[in-house]
Amino acid sequence: MTKTHRINVSLDAEDLEIIQILSNKQKLSKSSMIKKMVHEWLEDYEDMALIKKIEEREKENNPLISHEEYWDLPK
Repeated sequence: MTKTHRINVSLDAEDLEIIQILSNKQKLSKSSMIKKMVHEWLEDYEDMALIKKIEEREKENNPLISHEEYWDLPK
């Protein structure tokens, strides 16, 4: 069993062309380029969600919480 999982995605020709250009510039395969883009997008999405939560808590004058508390992680 592999540690990574495969997902089939259908792209229109224009998006595929952009992926091809980007992957060529970075000397990556198309699948590696898409994997990198998804990873970076997820990191950005997580950051945006955390910023939104911080802004909500600041408006409500709630105290800040730790990273562990937010994600329900053991300390």
